Amino acid sequence: MKRLFILALALFLIVPVTLAFADTASESTKLGDVDGNFVINVYDYILVKRHHFETLKLDGNAYLRADINIDKEVDAYDYILIRRHYFETFVIVGDIQLLPEESESSAPESEPSVPEGESSIPEGDSSLPEESNDPNEQITIQLTADSKEASVMAANTALLQKAVDEASENGGGTLYIPAGTYYFSSQGSNKRGNEEYVCMPKDNVTIIGAGDATVLQPVGRSSGGLDMFYFNEYADSGFTNPKYLVNADFYDFVIDGALANADYYTSAGKGFMINLYKDCDWRNVTVKNTDGTGFGMDCPINCTIIDCEAYNCGKLATTANVGASGFGIGTGYSENETLIIKNCYAEGNKKFGIFFEHQGRFCGGKNYTATGMESLVVDGCTAKNNYIDFGGELAVDVTFKNCTVPYGSTSYNKISFTHHSIRCNVENMNVECRFDDVTDENTDYYDAVYWAVNAGITTGIGNNLFGVDSSSTHGQMITFLYRALGYPGELKLTNKGESLFYENALAWAVKNGIAESGTDMNKILTKAEIVEYLWKFEGSPDISGSHSQSVNWAISEGLIDNYPNGNASRTDVVKMLYDYLGE
Repeated sequence: MKRLFILALALFLIVPVTLAFADTASESTKLGDVDGNFVINVYDYILVKRHHFETLKLDGNAYLRADINIDKEVDAYDYILIRRHYFETFVIVGDIQLLPEESESSAPESEPSVPEGESSIPEGDSSLPEESNDPNEQITIQLTADSKEASVMAANTALLQKAVDEASENGGGTLYIPAGTYYFSSQGSNKRGNEEYVCMPKDNVTIIGAGDATVLQPVGRSSGGLDMFYFNEYADSGFTNPKYLVNADFYDFVIDGALANADYYTSAGKGFMINLYKDCDWRNVTVKNTDGTGFGMDCPINCTIIDCEAYNCGKLATTANVGASGFGIGTGYSENETLIIKNCYAEGNKKFGIFFEHQGRFCGGKNYTATGMESLVVDGCTAKNNYIDFGGELAVDVTFKNCTVPYGSTSYNKISFTHHSIRCNVENMNVECRFDDVTDENTDYYDAVYWAVNAGITTGIGNNLFGVDSSSTHGQMITFLYRALGYPGELKLTNKGESLFYENALAWAVKNGIAESGTDMNKILTKAEIVEYLWKFEGSPDISGSHSQSVNWAISEGLIDNYPNGNASRTDVVKMLYDYLGE
């Protein structure tokens, strides 16, 4: 792993513990800044979460800063508020009165000052996380390292599951796996008999290791795949028991699937195969060499995956298979689904680096019926040398922002959303490519071309060429516009992908009066027709002048100077879109 996990977080994982931060004149007085370092971030979120689940006790000024709604208690309501702040659906604003330095009280003696901004419970929020009982203290699991003897691997598997079960039965706890390489055999098949696994995680149990030095390796041949961690009560119950895995966290270890091999690809054989999970967090975990997706987790609520990495996942698959990615997040059970994937890295995975897919595509929406998700964000991640670096297949309500595809990535596509994906936004991306035919920064289309690439609108025509002089078609025009607007289509819960690349864009354009039904999408586009499409999207405003209303409108908007003659090239299209929509 390239990133060192912040050492201070280790303190949070030793439970139970009382945490009181130093009170100094320069200490932060901001609500939500629990650790007093002048910024509200993921570590403050974790502190309040652990206080709520009773695996840590906040005290003193840390307690005051965690009391977001200022009711003299740090409880589930404060947890919800800081969680929403972190997921960018709520903003914590306001200062507090710190306790005197000598005070040891864990609650304020007097009424704190009221913050200037909103800090009350959001209306209509009645869903609170379940409370847990007192957890056990941190337990070191006495696994045997560096042995592939069948009896040793079976014992490791049994010991790991026993420790998880006992911790969960006792209300929760933290299990520590020391440095070493540990081999595990299959515990057996899931209830449906189609997937084998090593360990089933349980509610309120955290598993941590010693970083890169702790390596977990599932071993053995199976018919359909061997997962390291598996949880899927919903499917195993015949879709009658939608049980969530709650508050199960994973920190600081490596899963290496190189020694687990299936007879054929089924999408199983994952580092994590988890379906329906809530309030779960991953930090500084690496998954590599798995038959299926590394982090294959479906339908999250209030979860985070931060500083994690995936390499060479999907090793048994082809690029035509489903899954087989570094990070593959399924969605579609609940409209409350929320997830942040932040500062993660994906390289050399068979299909996607990081991608999303609505699970309704596999059952026609029978068991996964949500028509929208609350917040699914990929922020500050890097992907390269995957078949597709970022994107989705039937992805819904996903935002990729501040992510990077490094120069020289061998991916077939840098950013791609297919299979009727809708409402997918691409913001402030950094795709570090330079086309051989777009190198002169003085050309009037240079900025537009690379804006289009970073916005996921197009990746060129192949052979490292954008196709500067290539003619554009009507199909390309409406597809580029559709992608630039964030895929504003309608949800289709089907496993049948687009028959034509412009299928979704055309349906949207016809419905909204932007294109006419029956238009030949393979016909060469003219420059005047670019203007006409944008004018119709604008609502066909009545603009008088010496030309058609669409041309008069474009002149009035400063998009063109006079009547645009001739056929349109690909650069003409992206430049007009950039001038109209770009920053």
